[in-house]
Amino acid sequence: MQVEGDLTIHGVKRRVKVPGTLELKNNRLLVTSKFAVAPADYNIEIPALVRDNIAKSMEVTLAFSCDPAPTSQTAVAR
Repeated sequence: MQVEGDLTIHGVKRRVKVPGTLELKNNRLLVTSKFAVAPADYNIEIPALVRDNIAKSMEVTLAFSCDPAPTSQTAVAR
């Protein structure tokens, strides 16, 4: 699946669309994604002294889980 949203790095916000996975496991939603980001796209300047030793693109990996929202349960006595 594709996930789209705003990614803010170093004070620069950009709209991104990246591949991701969703999995429901033990009543929790698990979300994972892996994608590349170019430091130049976020105005991150690499010093000339180390520029040749730094990748032009960095890999970002994310993983998080979401618990279900609490629900109110109302008991009706009859």
